[in-house]
Order: sequence, then structure tokens, then C-alpha cells
Amino acid sequence: MSFVLSTRGLSFVNSMPYRKDFKFIVGEHAYSCHYIMADFLSPVVAMMHLTDPYITSFAIDIDDNDYLFENVMKLISGESIDINQDNCDFYYSIGNWLGNVEIINTSQRICENFLTNENVISRVIGKHKTKSPSNPEIQYLAVHFSEFKYSMIKKIPFECLVQVLQQPNLKVESETWMFTLISGLVSEFGSQYKVLLDFIPLEALNESEIAHFITLIDSSNISPRIWQSICQRLMMGLKSTSQRTLGKTYEFVSTQPFSGILSSLTNECGGNIHLKGVVEIISSSSSQLTPPHKIADKEWTTGWFSDDKEDSWILFNFKAQKVRISYYAIKTLHRGPNNIHLKSWVLEGSNDGNMWQQIDKRENNCDLNGRNRIGWWKVEDSDPYNMIKLKQTGRNHAGTNTLMVSNIEFFGTVI
Repeated sequence: MSFVLSTRGLSFVNSMPYRKDFKFIVGEHAYSCHYIMADFLSPVVAMMHLTDPYITSFAIDIDDNDYLFENVMKLISGESIDINQDNCDFYYSIGNWLGNVEIINTSQRICENFLTNENVISRVIGKHKTKSPSNPEIQYLAVHFSEFKYSMIKKIPFECLVQVLQQPNLKVESETWMFTLISGLVSEFGSQYKVLLDFIPLEALNESEIAHFITLIDSSNISPRIWQSICQRLMMGLKSTSQRTLGKTYEFVSTQPFSGILSSLTNECGGNIHLKGVVEIISSSSSQLTPPHKIADKEWTTGWFSDDKEDSWILFNFKAQKVRISYYAIKTLHRGPNNIHLKSWVLEGSNDGNMWQQIDKRENNCDLNGRNRIGWWKVEDSDPYNMIKLKQTGRNHAGTNTLMVSNIEFFGTVI
């Protein structure tokens, strides 16, 4: 029969009247203990004592305004401590400084269950400093990336930011938003951040954005990925479609409810109007699997979904052009009645993205409550706008806030 002593006896050592000849200096506070107990608590300190047994202190560069390290010292005596969502960040950092795997693993499990927009970046920064894996935080940042302002994103360590941008579930507000973000980082932080230009889809940028992009690169920065994107953009051509559509009127015909303005622009540019840089299509939320610009393709057979959030919307920015809406048409997904089909919504127009005017409003409407339903509505006296937004104003027919659209089309005059 084999037998192994537990570490319980160490608690007696800590209670003995030995001289406390070692100090942990945490922030502005010092905590004393016997050097043997310091080695027990911290493998890092133990390794230091192997090379220099006369070391008498270990500094930890972490704020400890609440004296939480007192709880860490209780572990030496065999006492238990409470690690929760309010203090797990502190204990995770302490665990990494000490090299104590048990503290690290316990606090990490708790931290991962309580990731928020308010704490995720600080956790990434902390883990980066201690060279610890940050996969849950990276995944969270990717999914919520569009919710962060530039002032917060620029705090993310460069290597971690690259990992975020590489995630397949990355959510961005739009290609223009992405370009503005990355160009800002390059301008502020210099050549290291030019690697991020790889993540910009040039085929989705307009002429002014392309001109700005050119100022950010030189021959030494052109990676294979950027070169491929440049080639795709060159094949599209930079000629604007605005002159060809200017002044045209697209009349609504009930037998062809998706042969309007978007369809015409699609035919003229030879592809998806968003990817070709003709009309920017963005949404309040989305995913890479169902990007909002797909709904401009009238042959698309699936649907775009927003997150389950109130006032979800999808927006069409016609850029230099303006449209005066006379009719619009919407098609639902191939799902049966009482599913996530539109029920209450408003169609709005704007010329600056701040002030929005109501074009049309529907409440408790049942026209779209069914599989592959197509509904169309006439608009009275619409002003011309270069931005058109469809916003859900109430719960859908399934009782959730998810906005779902398979196709959409506008009719009227391009100004």
C-alpha cells in the first residue's frame, strides 16, 4: 500500500513563530511570510531561490487597493478563499505572476463565464502581459467587434488584434467601418500595423477610400493577399454607375416585384452592388454566414438575420446618388407562418445618417407571415434620400426581436 503526505502540514509551519523573512510587494502594499511558505505559494519565487537563496522580496506590478492579496496569503494557512466574477481578474493576474497553476485555472474558469464588453479588453491585455492563452477573450471580441469604439480597440495588443481579425465569426459594422478603423490604426501606430491592411476587402471600397488606401502602402507592404485584392478591384473598374442611373425612374410592376433600382444597379455593375462599391449595405448586427448585402441578390434563396435585439435594422447607403421611393417589396424566408417574419416596421430616409424621416410605417401587418411571401407597399410623397433604412419596431410573428429578410427591392426615381 502506497502512502503520500498531503500539504496540510504546511499550515502548521506558517503558524509557527518563525521570522517572516520574505515579502510579497503587491502594488503599494507589502505582505510578509516565511520564505519556505513563499516558495510553496509561488513556483516563480521558488525558482528564484534556486539561483539566489538570499532573495527576500518579490514585486508584483498590480494595483491592490482592496488588499485582496491578503486572501492569497490565507492559502498558505490552508484556508479557502472566494473567487467570483468581481475579483477573478485580480486572482488570474496574481496566479500568473506567482506561476501558481491552481490559482490560474480556478480564476480562469470563473472569468470565462463572465466576459463583457467592459472587461474583455483588460483581460486580453492582462493575459498578453503574462503570455497566457486568451482564446475565449479573442472569440468574444470577434463576435462583438463592431460594438467597440476605436478608442477601445486601439488598446488591444497588436498580436491579439491580428488574432481577432482572423476569426471566422468576426462581426464588423461594414467594410467602410473596417477600413476607417484600420487606416486610423496605421496612421496612429505606424508601419507595424500595416499588416492589418490584409484584412481590408478592396473590392468593397469606393474611389475615395481606394485613394486613401494607396497612400498607406508601398511596394514593401504588398502581401499576396493584398495583391489579390488589388487585382479583383482592378477587374471591377473604378467607373461610377451614378451617371448611368441618374434621373432614371423605375416603375413598380406587380409581376416583377424585384426588378427595380437594386436589380438595375446590379446588372450595370456586373455583380453584388455592395461588393462592387455601388451601394453600401450594413445592418445593426449580422454574421459572416449571412451578410446583409446578400439580400440585394434577387436569386438568393436563403435569408439575412439580425441578432435578437430591439429596433434591429438594415440600411442601404446609395452614396452620391439619392432615391425617391414610390414602392418597395420584401420577400420572406422559406419558413412557415408564425415564424420570424416581419410584423411591424418603419422605412426611413436620411441624407446625413443622423436625422431620419419616416417614409412608410406598418404595424401588426400579416402580409409577410408565411413561407416565401412577397409583399409590396406604395409610398406617398417621399423626399429623395441617399440612405434608406428598414427598421423593425416591434416583435416579429414568432415573438422575438430578430429581423429577417430574404430579399428587398425599391422602386422610384434615382436623383
